[in-house]
Amino acid sequence: MDIKAILADHKLWLADRGGQQADFSGANLQWCDFAGENLQEANFEGADLRWADFMRANLKQAKLSGANLEEAVLTQANLLRADFKGANLEKATLEQANLKWANLEEANLREANLIKATLKRTNLKKADLTKALLAGANIQYANLQGAHLAGTLLDPNKKD
Repeated sequence: MDIKAILADHKLWLADRGGQQADFSGANLQWCDFAGENLQEANFEGADLRWADFMRANLKQAKLSGANLEEAVLTQANLLRADFKGANLEKATLEQANLKWANLEEANLREANLIKATLKRTNLKKADLTKALLAGANIQYANLQGAHLAGTLLDPNKKD
């Protein structure tokens, strides 16, 4: 798989100058560096993205359902309206990420770092947020129905 060629084609597709939408569905992309890339509307469904770097990447409306993003870095990433349904984000770093309107239904966010993340209107229905760090996160209007919140840290100054 030629990742650079796929990214170049995706860039053309986004600019409406030919190319094609990036499709990484089911691919093994462990440790890949996507930092700063424009991956808007890219398909990563079921991909293995463990330890991948998406720092400051644009994943607006990307498809990541069923993907494995364990320990991935998504710091300051734009994840607006991204679909993470059933994805594994255990121990992922999503600090200051924009997850507004994202779908994280049934996602595994155990021990994830969501410090100062924007989760406004995010679907976290049945998500596992056990021991997740949410200090300073904006969770206004988020759907937390059936979410697991045991040990979740909302305020770092709060003592148990």
